[in-house]
Amino acid sequence: MAIRTDGRPGFLKRRAPLPSVDSIPAPRTADRELPGAAAPADPPSGERLQDTREAHSVGDGFDDVPGIADLRHRTIVIDRLSPGDDGAIPDPTYTVNGQFQPEIDIQPGEIQRWRIANAEPDRAMWLHVEGHTLHQIGQDGFPFTLLRPVTSIMLSPGNRAEFLIRATRSGRYRVHAESYDQGHPGGARPAVELATMVVSGRPVVSRLPRQLDEGPQMPIGPVVRSRTLHFGRDTPGGKWAATRITVDGRELDADWFHHEVTAGTVEEWTLINDDVFQHPIHTHVNPFQVVDVQGIPAGDPSWQTDPDIWWDTYRIPSNGQLTIRMYFRPDVTGKTVYHCRILPHEDNGMIGTLLIQPPADTGEPLPGSSPPRQAPRESRSSRRALSISTATAGSDGST
Repeated sequence: MAIRTDGRPGFLKRRAPLPSVDSIPAPRTADRELPGAAAPADPPSGERLQDTREAHSVGDGFDDVPGIADLRHRTIVIDRLSPGDDGAIPDPTYTVNGQFQPEIDIQPGEIQRWRIANAEPDRAMWLHVEGHTLHQIGQDGFPFTLLRPVTSIMLSPGNRAEFLIRATRSGRYRVHAESYDQGHPGGARPAVELATMVVSGRPVVSRLPRQLDEGPQMPIGPVVRSRTLHFGRDTPGGKWAATRITVDGRELDADWFHHEVTAGTVEEWTLINDDVFQHPIHTHVNPFQVVDVQGIPAGDPSWQTDPDIWWDTYRIPSNGQLTIRMYFRPDVTGKTVYHCRILPHEDNGMIGTLLIQPPADTGEPLPGSSPPRQAPRESRSSRRALSISTATAGSDGST
């Protein structure tokens, strides 16, 4: 797995603050060595995490936004080391930028900008920083207009999040992922200690910004088509046979397209999960907004469901469904894919193929060939409310 820059929709005013995490073509991407696996067998532990303000160029993102431009910032990649044949590395061993449980230094009252990517191939990371609020400013590379204060952020494999954090009093605070049940038959994944935030030094006074930047808006226009897609697994050969992973009941066929769409149009897709796993679905090239989620387990606070947030990866609840609204940028046509971000599922065929046809030549400019105009405020506030339903999962993960 590697970090590289994805193409970004032309209607976005700014490039992605943190690039997409995508797999490198390989016989099985889940079997590749992961970042940090080439490090010493005993990964460095408890070391100071590097300040990435000068070490990493991030394009123009939030770099010129007052209140953010001068902050210390950190690019943080959560990953897992391969255990190796000699057993020198226990499995699983989770790392932060290739380090084992590093320390992140910050002064009392200081605000830092953290950009975090979950590069783990199959585990969601429910991120918490002990005793601190995370003031989120972006998701999957797309900026927010206003701060969103949260106590935690769920990172499915491939998700990226960007937030500001203001240190409180001096001390040591855990940076960790809480235990979470992704619908795996083996039960909830255990909690993971990722790093320690060390607050020390001279106190400083700093203020959180009130306004960020103008976030992207869905182009004004009709939804030209609605589609329903199914994601699932079965064992046609019986209980002990190999599992078949499918999209719309079909295994991957590179010479056949699940769907054809037209560039420059908006569609709504309803993604139905016929499985007990939560499948995080990733779309290449074109991001989306969440319109409806059904099947969120009762009492699960890990879901972000604001319809104004742009995503390129979002999980479908176990035996639930997700409706997304997607704008197909007019400047990119041809073949692309959408797929489950859990790499063993992707390796085994949970990949849908998509053909983006050129837009019709009407002589009229297409939305998205330049930054879209803002919808009137009353129009935005009256947009269809997000419908969220919850259900208590049964013992088999069904709802």
